[in-house]
Amino acid sequence: MEFYVSVALGGALGALTRYAITIFFQLHYSSTIPWGTIFANVVGSFLMGILFIILQEKFAQSEVLKGLLAVGFLGAMTTFSSFSLETLIMLQKGNFTYAFGYVIASVGLCLMAAYIGIQVARSWM
Repeated sequence: MEFYVSVALGGALGALTRYAITIFFQLHYSSTIPWGTIFANVVGSFLMGILFIILQEKFAQSEVLKGLLAVGFLGAMTTFSSFSLETLIMLQKGNFTYAFGYVIASVGLCLMAAYIGIQVARSWM
């Protein structure tokens, strides 16, 4: 039961964080590209890389911590469903170059951020 509560709490906080990031970018940057989603996904991927190492090597037995931070918070903060919808909207509007760039940048940056997060966490250990 504790695991489910930790996932729910982390999910609520992650969703609120993602929403705040999205609003911040919408207020400060006018663009066809949804920079808030890219930012949330890249930062979330970086943090997931760090958490993966820390949770695996320091807190391997803590399912509650994994549920709160990795599954809940970062799972809700990163926004693949938003990414998919935003890409489809760009394609429907005929913004093929932006859509292609958005997909490449999002996937590439998030993979790189997760890798860097893993390397950063390993250097701390």
